[in-house]
Amino acid sequence: MRNLFLIVRLLFRHMFARDRTKTKKRKRWATVILLSLAYVLIEAVLVYVAYIFGSLATLLEVQSELLTLLFIIAIFVVFVFGVVAVLNNLYFSRDTEFFSALPIKPVTIYAAKLFVVYACETVLMAAILLPCAITAAAFMKVSVLFYVLLPFMVVLMPCIPLFFAAIIAVPVMYIVSFFKKRGAAGSIAAIMLVAAFFVGYYLLMMRFQKFMETEDPLEVLLKFREAMQKVCKAFYPVYVLVKGALLLPFFGLSAGASAPIGFLIFLGCVAVMGALSVLLSVAVYRRGAAAVLEGAAKAQKKNGSYKTTGLTKAIFVKEWRELVRTPAFAFQCLFGVVMCPLLLGFSAFMTMTNGATFGGVTGDFNRLIYLWFILAMGAGMNVGASTAFTREGEKFCYCKLLPVSAVTLVKAKSFLYMLVGAISSLLGFTVLCILAFDVSFLLLGIPFLVLYLISFVHFGMFFDLSKPKLDWKTPNEAVKHSANAMVPMFANMGFSLALIVAAFVAYYFLGDAGCSRVVCLAVSWSILYACVLAVGIPVSIRLYRTCQHKLDRISV
Repeated sequence: MRNLFLIVRLLFRHMFARDRTKTKKRKRWATVILLSLAYVLIEAVLVYVAYIFGSLATLLEVQSELLTLLFIIAIFVVFVFGVVAVLNNLYFSRDTEFFSALPIKPVTIYAAKLFVVYACETVLMAAILLPCAITAAAFMKVSVLFYVLLPFMVVLMPCIPLFFAAIIAVPVMYIVSFFKKRGAAGSIAAIMLVAAFFVGYYLLMMRFQKFMETEDPLEVLLKFREAMQKVCKAFYPVYVLVKGALLLPFFGLSAGASAPIGFLIFLGCVAVMGALSVLLSVAVYRRGAAAVLEGAAKAQKKNGSYKTTGLTKAIFVKEWRELVRTPAFAFQCLFGVVMCPLLLGFSAFMTMTNGATFGGVTGDFNRLIYLWFILAMGAGMNVGASTAFTREGEKFCYCKLLPVSAVTLVKAKSFLYMLVGAISSLLGFTVLCILAFDVSFLLLGIPFLVLYLISFVHFGMFFDLSKPKLDWKTPNEAVKHSANAMVPMFANMGFSLALIVAAFVAYYFLGDAGCSRVVCLAVSWSILYACVLAVGIPVSIRLYRTCQHKLDRISV
């Protein structure tokens, strides 16, 4: 037990190690303020939704079902982020070789790393779930016991998805071990797992939507309640826990007996999954971690023929290989390539299924909304550019020692992330054009996407090169727990949303003034192009003019 606490303490100290220089303090406070504002805005929307459904739940008498659904959503959020975190921390962390050499049992190392992931995900769940659950419960006027048990529920709830993620990681690692390039295979497996989850979610939503189709409002409400009950029963341990906390009877038990019985059922489910996860870890953790290290060693010792190539191409290939070898890097930087067309396709298809048209003003408005989605997902989720130098970590010194200019280095890295963003955005754009084709949108949208991607990639690289975070210990710190990744992402969302709003406002007022659709489109698209060029050209020029100076003054 003492070794467990020592390892947990060591991992947390490395995770939250801080540079206390004044420059980084200012940057850290600016990041905290920006992220706090983003959290407040997002959480305000979620709380408002919880208020609406909380009022509706009392009318339909589905208080326990609504609160159960809130916990189920939180479980899925933890699972989506937890799969990659578990894979990265257990098998692809830089400290795997160090811990494997210590005289400590594998189960202790496994438990310590899993606890660190659990602690981070619990904080995330509490920040998202607590305000929504308290708001919904307040409008449903539930018992005081629910508020007493709520902190324990929030603490215990992440255990289920994380233990499940740890169990799934075992077959994933065995499958990955058959591939020659194990890091790349692990990256692909992580992306496909999360993509499969979203496909299942949207298929379920489409079936639910079809199930709810009826013209009678009362029948819609009754079917809605029936659907909620079916979903909740699929997560029975969570369902009975919430019912017990609300003092609602089940299994023929009285209200007083339902609370302890529900809590024990949920606790038993957590204990079983935890025991299964630990038993598997004893058998496969050291072997799986050793397989990854062995694969890395083989890659280093491999002898082969080398061909000379251009400097830009060589750096481009090197950047790509290092990106796909680490699941955390590949997941955060390439996730948009899969998710942008997938989410956009399902969203547009469901919109059209509901009878929405893509003609006239409404159609142009819908296309602008989906264009913002492409900019936010295709470009904004491309954190590769904004962490291009941060991900070098301790190897950043090689960037300074390479016999190439900083301009060549920046150009090679930017080409890769322009390509990644272009694939993601154009795939989403293609899906949208297939579902709602429009010649003007096609001809004007593709050049705009290209210009926007170039501008965003250069902005991300400029931001990262100004203050790269090179002292990270785990890959997640470089691409997930990093201001260099988060600030450009939120800045992109705000800037792109402002662009779309400005374009639509111009379109609407010109149309209201009697102008033709051609004039409205010309003016709105001119605003989009002008704003992107006005921001993108100065950023690109400044990046290439100052990159050598910025590179020279960075010390590892």
